[in-house]
Order: sequence, then structure tokens, then C-alpha cells
Amino acid sequence: MLKAGLIGCGYISEKHIRTLAKLSNVKLVAVSDLQKEAMKNAVKNYQLLKQNQSAIAQYTDYHDMLCDIGIDFVIVAAYSGMHAAIVKEALKNHKHVLVEKPLALSLADADEIIQISEMLNKQVLVCHQLRYLPIISKLKQVIEKNNWEIFILPAYPCESIVPMIISRTLLGKEHGRKMGVC
Repeated sequence: MLKAGLIGCGYISEKHIRTLAKLSNVKLVAVSDLQKEAMKNAVKNYQLLKQNQSAIAQYTDYHDMLCDIGIDFVIVAAYSGMHAAIVKEALKNHKHVLVEKPLALSLADADEIIQISEMLNKQVLVCHQLRYLPIISKLKQVIEKNNWEIFILPAYPCESIVPMIISRTLLGKEHGRKMGVC
């Protein structure tokens, strides 16, 4: 049985709680949030869905939760500006990580996360809930035809930059700064 910890008990955590409750080989054993009421609600919802009243540790400081050697992996659903720091610390505490997007707000942080995960042989999965949108289905088709490239494009009208998989056939020409070709 895999033991999971959840960091961040806000809106998106509800989706993770519902998923965790459906899994027979995974157990939520700890939650972390600055707001005690949010943690209490997350625990209550999980126990109700799982129909099990097993104790779930509650940490107002995620650093303490990451030191718990009984946790196999953590789900990072905290404020996005904290993702990279939390992921790096989780990896250094020998946890696998599922993190909500974005993984990081800089390429330097993303590269460091990759380096740490490879060095410690830990997995990092970036959760992206948009897989059923029509454009994502189209991108999947393009990728399956092996006609794609990775580009760096501004994600929003701010300074953050994210890698995007863009089809040469959809673009017609190169846009953005090319990261690499697959």
C-alpha cells in the first residue's frame, strides 16, 4: 500500500482526494495546510469517501510532513509560487511527487528538479487536468503522427514561461524560442 501526503487543501485538492479515495492500493496518511479548517475538511471528505475513519496526520508546516518517513509520495496542490521549493524539498526527503501545474516558474528551477529527481531516483509527475479539451485531443493526434516540437512560449501576460508542445502543422512556422525537437 502506497502512503500519500497532500500539501495544500484548497479547491484543487478536492479532485485529488476523490481520486485517492477510489484507489485500493493508496492511502492518504497526511495533509498539510496553513489553515486548520481546510485540513479538517480535507480529512473529513477523504474519510467519508473512503468510508474509513483511519487517522490522518495534519501538519500546518509542510516541512514537518516531508520529514515523515512513512510517506511514499506527496501531492503538491499549494500556491503555485511555492511548487518548485516544495518539490525540491520533497525529493530531498526521498518522496515521489505529483505536483499541480506549473512545476516551476523558471527553467532553472525546473532543471534543478529534474537533476534532483534523477540523482535520487524519484519520480515527478506534473498534473495537467486539461487532457479532455479538444485542442489537447488534437495535439495528441499530432504527437502520435510524430510531427511535433517543443517550444517555450509565455503562458500568460506575465513573466512566467512554460514549455508547450506545438505542432509544426498547426503553426505553419516557428513561434517562440525553440527548446528542442523530439
